[in-house]
Amino acid sequence: VLFRSVDGKPVTEILFDKINRIREYREVKVDTPLFNNDGTAIYLGDSSNGSWLVDTLDGRQRRLFGVGGGMPKAVFLTGKSLVVMDNASANRVDWDNATLTAIPNLSGSALGGAGDWLVGQSEPFGRFVQLIDVKTNKVARQFEVLQGIHQVSLSPDAKWIVMKGQSGLRLYDAKTGALGWDHDHNFDMHTSRSMIKWTPDGSRGAAAGNQYVYVWSMSPKRWFARFPHGRTGYQPDVALSADGKRMVASGGSSDKLAYWSDIDAAMKTSPVVTEMRTPPLLKRPPELTAEQKKQIAEEK
Repeated sequence: VLFRSVDGKPVTEILFDKINRIREYREVKVDTPLFNNDGTAIYLGDSSNGSWLVDTLDGRQRRLFGVGGGMPKAVFLTGKSLVVMDNASANRVDWDNATLTAIPNLSGSALGGAGDWLVGQSEPFGRFVQLIDVKTNKVARQFEVLQGIHQVSLSPDAKWIVMKGQSGLRLYDAKTGALGWDHDHNFDMHTSRSMIKWTPDGSRGAAAGNQYVYVWSMSPKRWFARFPHGRTGYQPDVALSADGKRMVASGGSSDKLAYWSDIDAAMKTSPVVTEMRTPPLLKRPPELTAEQKKQIAEEK
């Protein structure tokens, strides 16, 4: 059900049990609703009943068919420009007509994007993450996939690519391909439900693990820190304020939230800061081996 936050009144609702009575309600698996940047559109992905496109201002809803093969992934690039991906294919969505146009050579479990750029796993077998110009569908750069990858995210300013997986977090400079940092968190981030978050300007980001919230700042001084959140449960999450100064974390089995009213002050004075390090200057990754070049050539 979609509600207006100002007065709590419902705008529209989607009843899954009326759409597919064969499945019991508890078996319908729906991912977290995805809002576009200005909050006027929602994508709701479901592996069993198709997906939905919802306009928040008037409550209009449309079913989107042709997306399946595992829990769909989606990203709004600008406005209502939407890309959806499942285990078999990736597609651009015509919002008004609810139709799909294929994007070649993308599939897997990780998808991100911003503006005119898209990042996602490449075919076959998702061995690389590709940075794609959506205007031409051409690959601008490839990056080695993080082990056990759950998510890849492109910062809103399209300058930084962050991968999250069972082996930790990894950040790249999207323009140069240089590795910013590659941090192993002892499988603290093995849950796929924790999502990478950014401030609207892309200057600060965060992701939640089972024990810590990991925060990075890319402007003006680059730093990386982790904060123990003390929440429990398999679905930790974090939210940043628009200015990146405040933060809240949650856990699936906790009835309270962890809240930081001033992240910068907490870094200097609060005992919750257990680790902080400045990432090294960005360096170009090593040259590809002959075997890696052969793999890329075969994929092309």
